[in-house]
Amino acid sequence: MTVAAYTGSIEPPTPHAGPAAMKTQRVIRRPDGSHLTPRHDPEQAVPSGFAWGFGVGAGPAQAALAILTDCTGDDGLALKLCKAFKWGVISQLPVDEGWALTVDEVRRWVLHHEPMASTLVPWARHDASGDGAVDLQ
Repeated sequence: MTVAAYTGSIEPPTPHAGPAAMKTQRVIRRPDGSHLTPRHDPEQAVPSGFAWGFGVGAGPAQAALAILTDCTGDDGLALKLCKAFKWGVISQLPVDEGWALTVDEVRRWVLHHEPMASTLVPWARHDASGDGAVDLQ
């Protein structure tokens, strides 16, 4: 019996893709084997690909958001849970190795954390004071 899982891998460059693609890329596959793609939201500070094994930056947020959106089918819920999933799960994955998260593991995590979901977008810059400076949280 095969367990449905999201998998992350570091893959060699694609030679025919040109000079811009001549570095390794981090790929996340759905349980069916198809690739997840990073989002390119206007609120995101810097568009990037996926990253894992740490929590700072857009790459881990991209990985968290892609997995949560795909697994739950709920974009709003994925945005609310993204920051916690990034720090609690994505940052704990091995940085230079492949990994797998089963669909059941992701769903259990979502069920446990949904009541505590934040409404903050993980890469949004917040200026509650109105002074033009980003507020630290």
